[in-house]
Amino acid sequence: MNAAVCCKTYAAPPVDRDEILRYARAGRADERVRLLLEDCLEETCGRLSYRVCWREFPVAVRPDGCQLGTLSCPSADLARALDGCGRAVLFAATVGVELDRLIVRYGRLSPARAL
Repeated sequence: MNAAVCCKTYAAPPVDRDEILRYARAGRADERVRLLLEDCLEETCGRLSYRVCWREFPVAVRPDGCQLGTLSCPSADLARALDGCGRAVLFAATVGVELDRLIVRYGRLSPARAL
């Protein structure tokens, strides 16, 4: 078992504008929405940090949940999903705090831009 937390920073992935608009439920967005999207993408360019951290844990499954190292997870569904597994990897991914700061700022100034 790897006891250390591993972290890796990645380069910015390609931007799928249609997926962003779908997620925002903008559908076939008009030109104003597409221009707003381009402006927002330009504002975030260079401000995001694509990072993933993970750690491997031993798994002990019980009927009412499971134990991942020292972490107790009282979930029968998770126990069923991990039944037969000896190890599990927990991970967290982030683009950093800068995007959250922009969302909070624009939540007060421009809800469309915050979205």
